[in-house]
Amino acid sequence: QQDNKTWIQFRSLIPPEECQRRLGELEQSVRECAATLSEGMTQYQREKAVYDFVANRCTYDMETFEEAFADQENWEQWWEAFTAYGALVQGKSVCEGYARAIELLLSLADMDCALIRGGAEGERHMWNVVQVDGEWYHLDPTGNDNSDQGNYFYFNLNDQQIQSDHQIDPPVS
Repeated sequence: QQDNKTWIQFRSLIPPEECQRRLGELEQSVRECAATLSEGMTQYQREKAVYDFVANRCTYDMETFEEAFADQENWEQWWEAFTAYGALVQGKSVCEGYARAIELLLSLADMDCALIRGGAEGERHMWNVVQVDGEWYHLDPTGNDNSDQGNYFYFNLNDQQIQSDHQIDPPVS
């Protein structure tokens, strides 16, 4: 801060050309997902198609989970696993990457979706809430990917159901 002004300096971990290339790869993945959607689909059908697209494309990145959280000072080598790019292009991510991919794709499918921060199994966690036919539901794509309960165990849960094993952080401004 200087003279009642705040200066922010941004830096990137990748050069502009690489950023453009990766953006093109992400846009291609978005187009592939859009191709699974058709005119006249219900909100539920769009939500399920997006969920299935992410679930079939991505696996949980246990190496990043274990190493990034053990060595948080060197997080830069694992940042992609926390992004939609990691989930949709690289095919591996942690919970934040899954949630960001779902949020991106559902918003492009003209659905209201948001990120939820909290905890599960004693660890920090992120998942989504999505509005389907006027009602809000929790959707945890990571929990579904790692669950022995089946692919849709954490699909469209109400607050009470998700809170049986997830903790929701209070909202922040």
